Amino acid sequence: MSKNRMDELIQGQLYSIALAAPLLELNDLTPETAYTWEPTDENVKRCKHMLKSGWSIEDTATLKERLEWLLKEGHSSSFMEIRSFLSTLSEAGQAAYIEALPKNTSQHIEYEIVRAYNNRIPYAGIAAWDFGRYSYLCQAGMLAGYLSEGEGWDLMKKVAILAQKCYSSWVDYGLAYFVGRLFWLEELHTDHTNRHYTMIQSLLINPHSLWRRLDWNLVLE
Repeated sequence: MSKNRMDELIQGQLYSIALAAPLLELNDLTPETAYTWEPTDENVKRCKHMLKSGWSIEDTATLKERLEWLLKEGHSSSFMEIRSFLSTLSEAGQAAYIEALPKNTSQHIEYEIVRAYNNRIPYAGIAAWDFGRYSYLCQAGMLAGYLSEGEGWDLMKKVAILAQKCYSSWVDYGLAYFVGRLFWLEELHTDHTNRHYTMIQSLLINPHSLWRRLDWNLVLE
């Protein structure tokens, strides 16, 4: 299927898929297959199980609820709240505030992550993390039969256009996605996060990667 499937998809569709590339690679999909599942009965069953166990999605209605949450809130909203608060403090004030938080708690780690990456990612913050999962859920939703292909591609196109407005390159997007994953995991320095960072690097340098093959500024309208 790989080459035929790649040939079937237009550039804009590949671009929309590429937003979810890190998550799709974690699910053993590759750019050679355009990060898409074969629509076998087994894959449909596995996809439905993943949606139910990981997202409590069992039908079109719950899928659309999760998609709406990712766009309106997601983890980005919490990140931005912390970022906004820390911006009111001096560097010394930020350090003192975070130092006073209970160690190794979710709150402490989240504040540490925001402070560590605040000046390294664009104003849009970790929205890339939510955009990537949005694209992933749309693809899974189409396979599961919760979205028609037409509706699924339209939703993915919408989020791809939004991503282009928020970031200026795949490098910007990739770093923001990575920071978003750290924020979600509430981890800073672990073998798991190091492996994920290596994967993001690979997406940026591997000549087969959709991130290398697709211009960030591809016209999507």
